[in-house]
Amino acid sequence: MPEVDHLMNLPQDLDAAVAQAVTDLLQETSCLVSECQTHQVVVVQGWATTPDTVRCLATYLVGLLASAITTTLEVRAQITNSDADRLELLRSTEQIVGRSAAPLTVDQKQDQRNPWIAEGLWHLYFFLASRQTALHPLGSIVAVGFPHVAAKDHGLDVLAIYRDGSHFGLSVVESKAYENDPNGAISDAVKTFRRIDDGKYDSSIRQFVATARMTLPSEQQSAVSPSLWKDLRSYIPNPHYDSQNLTDWSNKRPSFSRLAVPAKRVIVMPHAVDQFTKFFDEVAAAMLAVAENFNV
Repeated sequence: MPEVDHLMNLPQDLDAAVAQAVTDLLQETSCLVSECQTHQVVVVQGWATTPDTVRCLATYLVGLLASAITTTLEVRAQITNSDADRLELLRSTEQIVGRSAAPLTVDQKQDQRNPWIAEGLWHLYFFLASRQTALHPLGSIVAVGFPHVAAKDHGLDVLAIYRDGSHFGLSVVESKAYENDPNGAISDAVKTFRRIDDGKYDSSIRQFVATARMTLPSEQQSAVSPSLWKDLRSYIPNPHYDSQNLTDWSNKRPSFSRLAVPAKRVIVMPHAVDQFTKFFDEVAAAMLAVAENFNV
């Protein structure tokens, strides 16, 4: 592959940009935890409120497209310093967010772009939780699965292995970007959690656990059961919606009581967004600007 004469070194500079974005977001991000009768609620605060934090979110999301975050949450871009890989990064970003010459339709934004961004944001959230344990009250995060390449890909959204004392468990996140229907997002997430209870995702979860387990330090591998989710798992419905749709997340939710996990291991992580459409447009525009910057 031909060498390129760029002042920047793509993998090194992308790693540095993602690492700096994470550092900046850790300073801005906190959460408010509350316990309810049928679940817990974790409300994220501070991380998407300014152009600077939106740019940090976008940088991390572009990093995901270059597989810059390993399963064990190290920042290490899997990309080379070539014109071909620079172009690949830009094209991968454009496939998610569109480009000025071929903007996405409203349906593409709603059905593909926004769901992918929502899922990527909660991959980022769990990365931050691995550095700031208060963000995941059930235990310390030690591994997170790769996100979907495209929003239309099937499967569970975010899978994370966490440590609770001497035990390891699995957190399953279902992210739904429903602008005006946060309760519908919860209902759809619960349907997925019930299928997990019924064993319908066992093969895909086992594949993730097996892969993640082999990347952990050797002293942890022996403590991580290949079937850990059958003994300890947590469900995290993650609705993204416009903040004008006021929702009381402390209300009792009977649908959670029918899940095969106790109330303390059902954690609603709502993401109420001021001006929902504008927010996702701004994140998308920032992602494109980041990718284009690496092609200068």
